[in-house]
Amino acid sequence: MNEDHLHLFHSRFAMVDRQIIEEETWKRFGDESNHENRKGQVLIATQVVEQSLDLDFDVLITDLASIDLIIQRAGRLCRHIRDEQGNRIRDVNAKEDGLQNFKRSRTFAPDPKEDADESWLKTQQEGTQAVYPHIGQLWLTAKLLLEDGKGKFTMPDDARGLIEGVYSPEAEVAIPEILLDASMDAVGQNMMKQSMANLNALKLNKGYTRSSGDWDEESRTPTRLTEQETVSVALANFNQGQLQPYAKDVHHEWTMSVVKIPE
Repeated sequence: MNEDHLHLFHSRFAMVDRQIIEEETWKRFGDESNHENRKGQVLIATQVVEQSLDLDFDVLITDLASIDLIIQRAGRLCRHIRDEQGNRIRDVNAKEDGLQNFKRSRTFAPDPKEDADESWLKTQQEGTQAVYPHIGQLWLTAKLLLEDGKGKFTMPDDARGLIEGVYSPEAEVAIPEILLDASMDAVGQNMMKQSMANLNALKLNKGYTRSSGDWDEESRTPTRLTEQETVSVALANFNQGQLQPYAKDVHHEWTMSVVKIPE
């Protein structure tokens, strides 16, 4: 493969680079992209492509994740109707002429065998287990995707069955006991996060007052929970005895030179 056709997109780039990468990604895979932009292009990405960006891929290969995230990622597959070459068709009555047979999502996962042990996922996807520690839910997801030999799902028809097949109390009974035990830390973490959310929820009946303590800065009343605390670091070059911002020829050079890293 030509290395010019292989691209990387994640959240740990300096802001100036991330903006460039995001724009280039949209040009290659977005609504306006055509066959010249798209042909032979491969994007390796993290969860940053799951939200906000209107990206449209012909083939999607994903590591195992919980079923709701698999569904969300599949939403980036074949979003727009295109012709055989990959050019956007904007006719309101347009239909894909069998191209959906070639546009598929594939999930990389170990076999969800009934006698799976605590190393079931870790031996093949250690990084996946680090991000999604509730391996019982991942096991149920893999099992659902292979159920009845279909290996596929249709939205929105299958949505309820898929979600309940992983998150309902009835589904949890099917998780091998060893995997359920290994997931207990993740269950405890989720309960802690729910308590934190309830604690930080705005009390609307108190109104917008400083005395309520809830309308505070992000550092004191966080609006989202993260697995790791991060710090913002400005990248710089040392040139002729002076520190100069990494970002050049842009507005707010120091701000655009910032990257967030684990504390």
